[in-house]
Amino acid sequence: MSQVTAPAVSPAHIDTQVMLEHLAAAVSGLTDAHQRLAELLAAPDRADRADSGASLDELIIAIREGHARLEEAEQQRQSWLAAQPIRSSSTESNARQDMHHALIAIDQAEFTSHLASWQALQPLITELDERTREHQMVISRLGLFIQERVNLLTNAADGSDTAVYAASGKTSAPADRRRSLGDA
Repeated sequence: MSQVTAPAVSPAHIDTQVMLEHLAAAVSGLTDAHQRLAELLAAPDRADRADSGASLDELIIAIREGHARLEEAEQQRQSWLAAQPIRSSSTESNARQDMHHALIAIDQAEFTSHLASWQALQPLITELDERTREHQMVISRLGLFIQERVNLLTNAADGSDTAVYAASGKTSAPADRRRSLGDA
């Protein structure tokens, strides 16, 4: 009885596969959470009023957890890249080339297709980056809007803020209850 042994797979292959799987899972999970947030922002009336606050909280938690997973996956990718026998570059474009060259070297040595997996992940990474930027802008605008409203409600009003416009177009203080025929 002969035993069939599995082909020898180097530790670099296993590490590469795990690194790419973690990165893909983190990116796709975070992209899905941002997609759900975009849908909620686009159609808030469709969400059940009682449930909308809870679903928004769940989405924010999912996005925070997704960013933590993405950060962990990116650290794993950088550690993997640092362990590869290629020279490291300092600029972002050269770092992408280093990743590209490292994956080509492993694919050629072990007859794998890690580079194709990496390239397939790039459009999803670009989409995630765009969505994240859009949502950061929306959140910034909401923050400014809320801050304006809070300031309006909490700051002591001066005379110009509380002026009431009369029919004549002139302003008068709201405490002045005298009316003219033009105000009627």
